[in-house]
Amino acid sequence: MIVHPFFYLGIAIVLALLSSKIIKKLRLPNVTGYLIMGLIAGPYILNFIPIDAVQSFKAIPELALGFIAFSIGAEFKLKYLKKIGKSPVVIGVMEALGAVILVFTALILTGHALEFSLLLGAIAAATAPAATLMVVRQYKAKGPVTQTLLPVVAVDDAVALMVFGVAAAIVTTFNSTQEISMIISILTPLVEILAAILIGGLMGVAFSYLTKWFTGRGNRLSIAMGMVALNIGLSSVAVKVSPLYGQQIKTIILACTVIYELIGPLATKIALTKAGEIKQEVKPVIKKKEVLKPAA
Repeated sequence: MIVHPFFYLGIAIVLALLSSKIIKKLRLPNVTGYLIMGLIAGPYILNFIPIDAVQSFKAIPELALGFIAFSIGAEFKLKYLKKIGKSPVVIGVMEALGAVILVFTALILTGHALEFSLLLGAIAAATAPAATLMVVRQYKAKGPVTQTLLPVVAVDDAVALMVFGVAAAIVTTFNSTQEISMIISILTPLVEILAAILIGGLMGVAFSYLTKWFTGRGNRLSIAMGMVALNIGLSSVAVKVSPLYGQQIKTIILACTVIYELIGPLATKIALTKAGEIKQEVKPVIKKKEVLKPAA
């Protein structure tokens, strides 16, 4: 029996909505419920959504990530960045490079190969901007920590892309049987990333002009969707990983992604709550009616 992919997409959406209702009872972020429900309903546990259906959804995650990147980019407000200075950039760069150095050093000290350590160290720099953004939006967090957090996440992922591109180029050079220039191998991913930044900047300028001509909310939403889709189409990144470590790295990435996506939203909520930027839900206290005693 051949079932249309939209049938499984409908199941996924309904299950996601149900999971958000259940997870709210535990006072956890909605995105945590989405992830847990996805694991349970997916092809490896209950198989409500088979692997063929998951593979047919390839375009949906790309579009979703495009909108997430667009939303995070919208948080880069020049007025705020001028006000607080370079702190988001410094924090993002140091956080990413710190993770790379720690993981790379730990793997080398435990006897792993240099190429394997380089790639996993580079992967360690990446974060999950989607989970962070969803927590901020769900709880309507506002304040200096929130305003700094989103630019930091964006900078962190930009650094992670550059580091992984360089690490993959170095590993490819080490394992190649042909003579390949190390400098060219390293510069190639950096040029690709800089070109992507340039294209994104030009698209942003075009978007700002178009929103001046089309003032309606529906028109602006259509322009935003068109720009995101256009950028996704223009940005194609080819990642070359050493075949020797490819399967191990895929397994580790999957495990780390699941762990981070489950812990990340909860950690974000706790941090923003401690900072006082998420309003606590206070249940109304119902006072008992005082019983008037008869006068003696």
